[in-house]
Amino acid sequence: MKVLKSPRHVESWVIYQTVSKNMAGGPHRVCEQSEWNEMEMLTPGRLCLIQACIASEAVATRLARGTCGGPVRESSGPVHRRPVAARSPAASQARC
Repeated sequence: MKVLKSPRHVESWVIYQTVSKNMAGGPHRVCEQSEWNEMEMLTPGRLCLIQACIASEAVATRLARGTCGGPVRESSGPVHRRPVAARSPAASQARC
C-alpha cells in the first residue's frame, strides 16, 4: 500500500528594512511572506518592503546582501536612507 504525501506548501520570501522617522535604512532583512504579513499587521508602517515573491531563502539572502551576480557593494561611507511612501495595508500583502 502506497502512502500519498500531501503537497508541500511553497512559501515565498521577502526582503525588507526597518523604518525610522519615515526613512528606510539599515540592513536588508529576509523573512517568509507569511511572517511579513503578520509583522506588517502588528506594526503597520514600521517596515519597508523592498522585494516580494522570491522563490527561495537562499536567493532572497543573496539579493538582500547584494551578492546575486552583480558587483559587491562597498560598505564604507555613509548609509543612505530613503523616504518611505505612504502605502495601504493591502499593498504590503503581495500576491505571487
